[in-house]
Amino acid sequence: MQVDLKLVNELLELTKIENDDWIFIDWLDEGKINTDPALLVQQAEILESAVKQNLITLIFDRNLSLKEKEINWLSKFNNVVLLEPALNYRQNFVYLPFGVNIPKDFDLFEKGHRDDLYYSSEFNDETKKFYEDFTGNNPEITLSENLEKSKYTVLVPSAFEASIGYLPDIQVYLKHDVIPLLHYRSKYFVLMFRELTLYNQNDLKNLINIYPAIDWALMKSLYDRIDKFFPEMKIQNVVKKIKNIVEEKRKCMKI
Repeated sequence: MQVDLKLVNELLELTKIENDDWIFIDWLDEGKINTDPALLVQQAEILESAVKQNLITLIFDRNLSLKEKEINWLSKFNNVVLLEPALNYRQNFVYLPFGVNIPKDFDLFEKGHRDDLYYSSEFNDETKKFYEDFTGNNPEITLSENLEKSKYTVLVPSAFEASIGYLPDIQVYLKHDVIPLLHYRSKYFVLMFRELTLYNQNDLKNLINIYPAIDWALMKSLYDRIDKFFPEMKIQNVVKKIKNIVEEKRKCMKI
């Protein structure tokens, strides 16, 4: 699969200050960086400096981890914009989805052995319970903690995540040719996943069994529906939205 590095690099550029008047902060919570506490200190210093310099400060709360006290403090500043990847959650946040890169040239997957499901210790409790139940009933199913050696991963939202329309970053799977499957509870995104939506364990078992014959078609159909029904998730449109937010904030701050 070909990756459009130009778009990836363009998104990475958003972490830098442009024209000395704005900054994009991809917010890391304590749980994600507890292996390196210095990162938490560095993030706090960057944020404090940006706010004091009156830079337009975009904070993307990717894990919905900003606490109420932090939100109340940040909301006092006219130069701060809070962003989150949830459709229907906090009123003082702007919806910004995770970006998906849709490759121009779609090659066939590399053939070779892949385990059935990707598993990570960082999965939420609902996903872990789903995996435990499924593998318990299907002991022949193989798991892998290596994305490059997995066929599928299952996205099982908590009841709360489903209610607010939160979809995790699926690009981390797509770039490794791992097909994300969606639990039906995530009603906001069933149209995107369609045949990749799981209503029971048999749906997952059937997909695993026919994977070699339809892997390319499944991934292609997912990309096509993102392009048609959820274009706001395309990486170039995520970049465009961020730039538009900055432009609007510039106008407001000049008044």
